[in-house]
Amino acid sequence: MKKKIMLGSLVLVFALLLFSPIPSKALQYDLTFVYSEEGGPTSTPPWATATFEIITGGVSLTLQASLESAGEFISNWYFNFDPTLDINNLSIAQSSSGPTAAIRQGADGFRAGGDGYFDILFIFPTSNGRGSDRFNNTDTAVFTFTWNGNGTITDNSFAFVSANRGGEGIFHTAAHLQGIPNRAEGADSAWIADTASVPEPATMLLLGFGLIGMGIFVRRRFKK
Repeated sequence: MKKKIMLGSLVLVFALLLFSPIPSKALQYDLTFVYSEEGGPTSTPPWATATFEIITGGVSLTLQASLESAGEFISNWYFNFDPTLDINNLSIAQSSSGPTAAIRQGADGFRAGGDGYFDILFIFPTSNGRGSDRFNNTDTAVFTFTWNGNGTITDNSFAFVSANRGGEGIFHTAAHLQGIPNRAEGADSAWIADTASVPEPATMLLLGFGLIGMGIFVRRRFKK
């Protein structure tokens, strides 16, 4: 009886893990790495954060600056898109007030700081006034992605790295940070990028296989 109860418990645990809905986790990139020769700001990283989340009808992207100096600002911010999908079927619109970005998109169309090529580029103002403001301090900008092709897109549709053309490496996202104080003339900017790893959606599946193996082992041991 005890053997049957134990085996039944293992089966129940596996079934709960397999069939229970897995909550969607946002895809977040923290920009903490400087890959330009001049060096980065003196403040503590991350200097910026990008968060992709699945929403009704598409995906949202929240860009958050974390800059201590009032003079520092982000001018260009780059992202990647699933290379198996046609980026021309992707629509991007800004859905927040605050710093307004010009939006550009094209497969491997944008080079960030002489390094990798990216698919999506947000261009923020480099000066204040005349109806435009820099993306600085703790500013936030939110964008909505909608898909006009077959199937759907998710946050993981943006979990790809840049096309490498030699240099410091390949990144999920990169940005140009300007206005860094206490620097030599002509060297007041830096290129920053993420060091995050691509999420592994198969983690739960691997756990399930592990539980199956455990159940088989216990069952054989009981038979012996």
